Amino acid sequence: MSRTLLIHIKLEPELKDFLRETAKEQARSMNAQIAFMLQQEMKKKEASNPAVGSRFDASPNTKPDSFDTIGKGQGHA
Repeated sequence: MSRTLLIHIKLEPELKDFLRETAKEQARSMNAQIAFMLQQEMKKKEASNPAVGSRFDASPNTKPDSFDTIGKGQGHA
């Protein structure tokens, strides 16, 4: 069973606007979009250095939206 952690981040207004628009285009909440983008970066790093992947192995059932505790369309991060 995976564990979801709550974190707070500070973003420049331009980054928040970009995140909001990107999430909306992908029909995700801002929270789910952040998780998705981080997972994509992690996959890139694992592909370039397979030894790194063992440190970040996630459950095979983990999906980007599984980190979404706020709900789609509410626009919160």
